[in-house]
Amino acid sequence: GCLPMPVFGSEAPTSGTCGDGLHWVLDGKGTLTVSGAGRMEDYWYSGPNAPWYPHADRIRRILVEEGVTRVGVYAFFACAAETISLPDTLESIGMGAFCECTNLTGISIPDSVTDLGMEAFADCESLADVDLGQGVQSLGNHTFSSCYALKEITVPASVKTVGYLCFYRCSGLERVTLESGVTSIEENAFRDCSALKRIVLPPTVKLMEKEVFYNCAAVQQIQVTVVIV
Repeated sequence: GCLPMPVFGSEAPTSGTCGDGLHWVLDGKGTLTVSGAGRMEDYWYSGPNAPWYPHADRIRRILVEEGVTRVGVYAFFACAAETISLPDTLESIGMGAFCECTNLTGISIPDSVTDLGMEAFADCESLADVDLGQGVQSLGNHTFSSCYALKEITVPASVKTVGYLCFYRCSGLERVTLESGVTSIEENAFRDCSALKRIVLPPTVKLMEKEVFYNCAAVQQIQVTVVIV
């Protein structure tokens, strides 16, 4: 059954530090704001956790302000946030940073981000809208695995490699477009994408490992684009 939503009305903000020059505050309405300049510390899902983790189920919005250059490993693991705002100063997103944020519905990654860690958005089962930006260099292992609500994805030209099990069990995924620039697709990258119907592959793809589309029984079209010189 559905649990009642927590009441934030008179709750006092909670705050602290999360890296050299970085400060965080959770207000009474469930907005977690990270501000300052520099890199966020790394954490771990089994501990030590991020300092806001005890309040994870009360976080409704994550606001990372301009000046922050890195989101730490497992920084927002299992937070209940529905929306996340990332700054144009951001350069990297650590492994598992938003893993198991099951209420998150969309994410827009700034063009400034070049490094997107493995499992960064794994098990974000409500994630339906993803803009990867134009800077990410590779998609690592399990980056978007078990994102059941994701229906389509465009992998930008900046990405060279789509990693192992990257979109594993994205059972709602219907359309995949890889822009010209992607050179390799690793084993089982789209395994168990049971709704996948259409894939667009660019001429830049030089390596496709085995079982990339394993158990993708609904595939109707694989379009390979060509360059006419």
